[in-house]
Amino acid sequence: MIRPIEQQDVENIACLAAECFLDDVFYADLSDNLVERNRILIDLFSESVQICMKYGYAYLVENDGILVAFCLWFDYGFLRKKSPESFSFIFPSGKDSVYSGKIYNELLEIEKWIETNTEYLYLLALGVKSEFRRRGIARGLVQKIIDAFPQYNLFSDISNPNSVALYESLGFEVLGKQEGCTLVRYLSQVESCELSSSEDFDLLLPIDFALEDFFHREVSYAKIEVSYLEPVRQGGRCFRQSLCDNKTEVYSVRISYKDLLVYQRAINILNCQEVIQKSESGITVYYVVLREVDFGFLGKNQFLGLTLKTNEWELIPDVYVSIPIVYNNFYRLKDVGNSLSNSFIHSLLRALAFRTKYEAGIPVKDLNECGFKERILRFFLGYVTIQILSEDEIVFSGRRKVSNNTIGNPVTIALVISIDCMTNLGVLHLVSMSSAIPVTQLLDSVSRNQLNVIFQGRNINLYKYLKSEFGVEKMGVAKSFLSLPYDRTEVSDDLLASILFCETYYEAGESLGTVEDREIRTILQQKYGLAQYNYASVYAYTSVVVQMSSSLEGSLLSRITKESITLFYIELILFEEASIQAANEQIVSFLTNLDKYTPDVVLRSINEIISDYVQSIEFWDIQMNYPSSKKSVDDLREAFKIKRFQELIRRNKELLLTIYQIRSDIIDRKEAALLSSAGVVLAGVSSVEAIVNCGNNPILYVVLLFIVVLLIWKRLAFNRLIVRKIHKRGK
Repeated sequence: MIRPIEQQDVENIACLAAECFLDDVFYADLSDNLVERNRILIDLFSESVQICMKYGYAYLVENDGILVAFCLWFDYGFLRKKSPESFSFIFPSGKDSVYSGKIYNELLEIEKWIETNTEYLYLLALGVKSEFRRRGIARGLVQKIIDAFPQYNLFSDISNPNSVALYESLGFEVLGKQEGCTLVRYLSQVESCELSSSEDFDLLLPIDFALEDFFHREVSYAKIEVSYLEPVRQGGRCFRQSLCDNKTEVYSVRISYKDLLVYQRAINILNCQEVIQKSESGITVYYVVLREVDFGFLGKNQFLGLTLKTNEWELIPDVYVSIPIVYNNFYRLKDVGNSLSNSFIHSLLRALAFRTKYEAGIPVKDLNECGFKERILRFFLGYVTIQILSEDEIVFSGRRKVSNNTIGNPVTIALVISIDCMTNLGVLHLVSMSSAIPVTQLLDSVSRNQLNVIFQGRNINLYKYLKSEFGVEKMGVAKSFLSLPYDRTEVSDDLLASILFCETYYEAGESLGTVEDREIRTILQQKYGLAQYNYASVYAYTSVVVQMSSSLEGSLLSRITKESITLFYIELILFEEASIQAANEQIVSFLTNLDKYTPDVVLRSINEIISDYVQSIEFWDIQMNYPSSKKSVDDLREAFKIKRFQELIRRNKELLLTIYQIRSDIIDRKEAALLSSAGVVLAGVSSVEAIVNCGNNPILYVVLLFIVVLLIWKRLAFNRLIVRKIHKRGK
């Protein structure tokens, strides 16, 4: 029987591990004394078992109550981020002993092969009691891991040379040797297959899932038994993976792609891994939770406050809200990012990194030795729960009426940040896949800076939360990007107009009616909008980008791959916008306090502004490698009206340079003025001396006095002229 290791099993497992590895050459450096080495191994494996129980997987095999074997493994990327201390225990980085030095060298080699790929399970240890060996137990355990976790690659270091053949027979690839261990890797054999509306497929669901209540119709299904899957909990909507021998009865439901989107929205797929398997009978899909975190479950009737807005509720987009920001502490963001792991979000980060490497060229003006590709760092900052609230209403009774009616259910979304590590600027992305947020209400709230999150049991403004939790402040206009897996004809112009206008969607007979803005209606008359190819329609207006096509259907990874292109373009533009807004804030603050500064302080301040931000604006004017990419970025810049901001910063920059020139003249003139003052004093002294020497000559007295007054008047007139020039250029 195979079952998870429990706390009461830890001591026995550690003793069996010490027995299995006592004579292993890899562990011989722990101690020459076998008794001491045995004690050290028991301590090592006691802690390793605890780590795998908490952050990974730990199973044992029993035969009539006798402990026969054990197996320990963990998600490599998750453990590294979630618990650096545990990771360091398994892979000590110090070289204070021969053993830890060997582990460190081995880790360096492992990193070369795994790189940034997080879809790896690391097989830490597998041991079988001596009298039960040669019975296929070890082979069976490894095969079960392969079968139970088909979406993962596997990696291991084998210290026993006699075991290498076993792994090779199971499909593992030998990568080489390091510190006496053989490094092996198994790549996932799950075929790359896509999901689309052209073909129905099977979705696995827990047996207690209320099918008709959820889908609101009769669905075709079969009850089947599967291995390695268990419902997350009683009433759960998806699964967790397990090595246990018992089979689980589940529903295999025949659904369409649109049905799948409804299900994804209900379970909030940010906390799930999508597993797609292809067989002779067709495609089967199921979802496993990444961790025991409850993101809630949304059904059709839970769209609170908008039950009549069926058109909007039937729209299930992938949503990204991107916000230009300024951050105050790089290490604060890095520490958070290094402590969190989510394979889905990590795939998004990898997709953006790929776009950064291959889509963009070099800056127009490379004002720094460091290229922009090295300047961008991205971190996953965790989750926040969004709650849309209705607006306050105006009243004339003297009593302020505050409307806190919720619209829709709270929805958990992911936070991803991209920062320029050379400045304190960045872009924060809010990510919601198969979003359960009422989309026009979301865009309306974003445009009014009134998006709320639930924090410590109460609703607070998103930007207040970001500032207090991460030291991040908004620095520009938030941009929203929606990817809709529908053909253009499936979404009405009225709904699209509301989306582009960032206005709540009102159906016939409701409140304000439909959006009839002339510019937006003209945009929507174009079948493909800004799209450069006819496979999709793309529309952009002020702060919203919408792309739509049935070709945007697909698996989660496929959708991320496609959507990362536009998201990357938006990110680059927002780096530029953040630079512009930050520079303008600095300039306005500087001009407001101009009269308080001495000329030398003025010059120093101008130099700092230009160095810190204006150069950054020019730096982020990125050239793209492909003409189509350049055209896309230019179109988005125009839609976002970036040129307006560019013109403003250009005028302000000219004003700064004018002030710089004038103040430089002032400093030069000050030196001349000092000489003039000295001349006045000398002239005065000479005048007195001349008067004394010339007796009572009144004409000479008057002439010399006139010269003194003339010099003083000239200096005052020059100062007034400088002030007038500054104010004139400022206007």
